[in-house]
Amino acid sequence: MTEPNNPGGTGCYGYSIRGLGGPLDVIPGCGVIGDMGTPMTNNIAEYIALGKALAYLTANAKARITAETELHIVGDSKLVIEQVNGSWKCEAPHLQRLRDLVRERLKQLGCKYKLEWIPREQNVEVDQLSRAAYIGRTGLAIPERAKEAKT
Repeated sequence: MTEPNNPGGTGCYGYSIRGLGGPLDVIPGCGVIGDMGTPMTNNIAEYIALGKALAYLTANAKARITAETELHIVGDSKLVIEQVNGSWKCEAPHLQRLRDLVRERLKQLGCKYKLEWIPREQNVEVDQLSRAAYIGRTGLAIPERAKEAKT
């Protein structure tokens, strides 16, 4: 997410890895994104979150992941999910680089995977993690998002 502006706000990310078992059953992660040479956007933050989660798995759980393992990846960015899946085009060079990095990390894990979009309202834990990263960096309260009117 980028707060309080998109584009141009403070880029923050959050992720949660579940189902590895034992003391690693739930692994939360969050942080603030440094300068990427382009104005920060929610799309960049969403790609970074996925990339960080996959990097964690590669570094810490690769021994438990086999060719038969199926990762179920959910995210609230339709754009990121569909671009990684290959259903949507990715024409922005900076997003292509991030998409390709995510795909490379998935390939390094060497397992099956499924990416699925979920509404933000169903991704509360991860949204709270990225908000915590923002508050930790800036010390500022996050403005409430305007709720979309249902028609």
